Amino acid sequence: MSEGQKYPVFNGSSEDYTSQMIDITRKRQKKLYNHAREEFDVIVKSYWHTKMITGIIHSSYLHHHDNDKNLFTQNFVKWSGLWFRVIESLNILQDSMILGLEGRTSSAFNLLRPALESIVAGAFYHCLSQSQYRERAEIIRKSDIGRTKGIINLVEEVIKNTADRNSIPAELERQMTRMSVEFASDVHLPKIGLMLAQLEEWEVLPVETELSLSEILHSTLYTKLSDYSHSIYHSSYAGKGIESRNHDVLFGWDVDIGSFKEFANHFRFLCAIILHFFLNLTEEIQKTQSYVGMMLEYIGNIPDMHLILGTIPEQIQDFIRQNQNNS
Repeated sequence: MSEGQKYPVFNGSSEDYTSQMIDITRKRQKKLYNHAREEFDVIVKSYWHTKMITGIIHSSYLHHHDNDKNLFTQNFVKWSGLWFRVIESLNILQDSMILGLEGRTSSAFNLLRPALESIVAGAFYHCLSQSQYRERAEIIRKSDIGRTKGIINLVEEVIKNTADRNSIPAELERQMTRMSVEFASDVHLPKIGLMLAQLEEWEVLPVETELSLSEILHSTLYTKLSDYSHSIYHSSYAGKGIESRNHDVLFGWDVDIGSFKEFANHFRFLCAIILHFFLNLTEEIQKTQSYVGMMLEYIGNIPDMHLILGTIPEQIQDFIRQNQNNS
């Protein structure tokens, strides 16, 4: 690239173009790291702690039942649908992280909303697959008044028609979506606001503040992420460039340090939300000795984890301590 050229020009060689784009990415990341090093670290550490903690839960359970395949089949499928959703959220977060660390914060922001939707949907359908939650689904039942096929009726129909009972948790969401397409006029799948309200009624994610779960996640996070998706002023390169009078940002040639710092805060908060949901819904499989050993070792090797994940490390340690005292 010539001096002063903002972006590579395609000359017919994909290899040359890719090489020049890699150089640009490195320069953008270096600038972000030099001017927002704390936020740079927050993004990377938030993602990897989230991936490691959820991975420890999964791998410790596999290790615990390694010598009893039948027991594994009977038990782990209960969490398989939720686990698939966690993997999906983490995959989306990884894409968001890569874009964010490259300074493509507008695009990175737009991936946070589907990552949030994925874990909320995973928690919601995981609970619906279990009778003890369906029996306490008053929020859903109220939303179904006047409809031919309500959500609970649809769930019961899917469960009734699923030959392999062990596959219900993983199959429920897929089958409900299929049926909603086949009976489009009668079936209305829940929106994220309804899912959050129902999860709050189930006390899946205990909230010890004046705000409700819906207010914290829907109004405080989800609605803001919706703004990022739909507002040219809030997150776009054009909006930020006009606001800062930096034409390089407007055209996507330069990084926006302010937007990057804001993205880091949203990214960390979303990682914490994913962990809260997964930890609260998988307590039953966090009681194996392999989990205790692996988790305590991981947390013990990273003493400053609370700076990234807040109270989560303490909650994990308290849960382990309580179960060891009760055993």
